[in-house]
Amino acid sequence: LIPTESDGSEKILALHQKLINIAANLKLHIISIESDSAAAEFQAQNLLQASRTKYW
Repeated sequence: LIPTESDGSEKILALHQKLINIAANLKLHIISIESDSAAAEFQAQNLLQASRTKYW
């Protein structure tokens, strides 16, 4: 993910969820998703951890 000023946590979360779905379809296991402490990325990481998907 290349950060831009317009990327909010909801947009980043949607991209992370899309990545998880693509990986699951390809039978790839994601080991880690992390942020670089940028506020929007950190909030997206928290939202992702709080959400449930059918793969967890």
